[in-house]
Amino acid sequence: MEKCHQIMLAKFEQLNQEVEQLENTAKNA
Repeated sequence: MEKCHQIMLAKFEQLNQEVEQLENTAKNA
């Protein structure tokens, strides 16, 4: 259970970073 939770957190962090990059790209455009 704990391992699954850590994997979910890692994926969530990855998504957050991708969203931030998209927002930065949108601002610079």
